[in-house]
Amino acid sequence: MNVNTKKVCYIIGVILIVIAFGIFMRGYYSDRAESDGNDAINTVQQIERNNQSARDANTEANSLNESIGTELDAGQADISGSTESVGRLQDSASERAGIISQAKDGLADSQRLIDEERSIFADIDRANKITTEQNSDTPSST
Repeated sequence: MNVNTKKVCYIIGVILIVIAFGIFMRGYYSDRAESDGNDAINTVQQIERNNQSARDANTEANSLNESIGTELDAGQADISGSTESVGRLQDSASERAGIISQAKDGLADSQRLIDEERSIFADIDRANKITTEQNSDTPSST
């Protein structure tokens, strides 16, 4: 549990105690003003009500504190999962960049080979044309 959550819980607890004390004091003085004969009974009843109210408030604060802790843990788990996902995505992007680079290099090599083949075929075509022209100059024996 972090420091801020602890501070919030302590502040809520202090406020609840002050409220409970205020309710107790108001009830005490109001009952005393109404009737001196019922002061002890009213005070005991008011204390019981205040104690129950303080217990309820304390239970609610504990429940809220547990809920906050659970939410905090879930949030931290989500952040960890997101961080891992980002790392995997970055690794994947790096791998894909390498594959793209290799593909570009392979494409450039293929283009170079195609150009070389065209040059070779052009040389062959020129050589064949010369041979064909020489053969057409000689009379044929048909």
